[in-house]
Amino acid sequence: MLTRGATAAESGEKMKALLAKTVILKLNGGLGTSMGLEKAKSLLPVKEGKTFLDLIALQIVYQRALYDSDVTFVLMNSFSTSEDTEEFLMASFPEMLTEEHIELLQNKSPKIDKATLAPASWPENPALEWCPPGHGDIYAALAAAACWRSCTRRGSATCSCRTATTWAPRWTCAC
Repeated sequence: MLTRGATAAESGEKMKALLAKTVILKLNGGLGTSMGLEKAKSLLPVKEGKTFLDLIALQIVYQRALYDSDVTFVLMNSFSTSEDTEEFLMASFPEMLTEEHIELLQNKSPKIDKATLAPASWPENPALEWCPPGHGDIYAALAAAACWRSCTRRGSATCSCRTATTWAPRWTCAC
């Protein structure tokens, strides 16, 4: 735990140790169809031509440099945003794609036919038979994910944040 009165070097080493056990998880599954988008909402330009995902990735790069740490970064994607996100990272932050646990994939939920209450069928485009369950799926997805098992084996604490939120050291505990 970080304590008052510690020297900068002591605080820096403690922070580095805490960050070694921290996972920054960004929920990135929104496709934005209600906004007329056909790609991940995080790819929408928001400031000076930069997308939400640009800003998120730049925050991670900055925090890693500031604290000399390889804090684990994970994007929780849906099946609808995974490919778009990978293409973006390949073009803008290719080093992030080499990270072991860069993506946590949401589950799929079948769409239900309102009239019959049976699973919807769309033979021309079977992908339309599914929908992402939303951010509430985070617990089920984490429980099933190999990355979560790997992170908990090494003692990681988790920090789950919305897209526009920046991680702050005070949110990390020495659990």
